[in-house]
Amino acid sequence: MTGNLWKLYFMPEQENQTKKLVDDNILLLNQLAQFVQEQASPIYSLPNEQLQSGSIGAHVRHIIDHYLSVLVDGGVVNYDQRERDANIEINATYAGDILNALCSELSDLSKSDSVKVVISTNVEGPSSTVDSAYDRELCFLHSHTTHHMAIIRLLAIHNNIVLPCYFGKAASTQKFEKNVQF
Repeated sequence: MTGNLWKLYFMPEQENQTKKLVDDNILLLNQLAQFVQEQASPIYSLPNEQLQSGSIGAHVRHIIDHYLSVLVDGGVVNYDQRERDANIEINATYAGDILNALCSELSDLSKSDSVKVVISTNVEGPSSTVDSAYDRELCFLHSHTTHHMAIIRLLAIHNNIVLPCYFGKAASTQKFEKNVQF
């Protein structure tokens, strides 16, 4: 056996799970990167006042920030200490380049170690620190990204931009729709 086949056959179950989660996140980020790289119009950076949802670029930046929080090495994922690079919100080419770089970094992620997560859940109180694992955070990132891609989809449709029907649709919803006759 050679290459990836050998890895899949002899890789412990946990590493297989981590690889699957990484691959699923990369697939989602590639969908987003393709969309972003096709956006040459000012629509990318213009907030939508009618929908009160910020710009497409703001949602892309928010997604990127969360991935960067997980990929910073050190055993702590701090969702409160995000970079919030405003250039991502206004420059679709730059955002696309970062999304592609994230896919490369994610493909190197193989750890399923435990991790501490710092996150604010209350405006008034201090951040919470909880135990988690990289696999759990990859699940969160996938769900979080799908949610924001759904908002991006609404913003795009509102501006007459056509997107594939699966863009921003949860995997569980897609599975359900495949198996249900309408």
